[in-house]
Amino acid sequence: NTENGSMFGLNFLSIDQAISNVKNLILTRKGERINHPEFGTDLQSFIFEPNFPDLREAIGEEIRSAIEQWLPWKLEYQMPAKEV
Repeated sequence: NTENGSMFGLNFLSIDQAISNVKNLILTRKGERINHPEFGTDLQSFIFEPNFPDLREAIGEEIRSAIEQWLPWKLEYQMPAKEV
């Protein structure tokens, strides 16, 4: 999607912008933004944890709560938890 080598390209459709907004929110670590220290998620803290159902539920809740707080108009479906 990105020809210039950046992670986020230009968006011309609303759905593409919505996907970029969610991606930006999920990949931003809490505390990374100076004026918005609560923006983002703490997903990095889950990286080396054992893959148990509790972990998958905690990750889903981290993502859901961030979307509800920062992008409430985008939460329209249930995120399916996949067994890995």
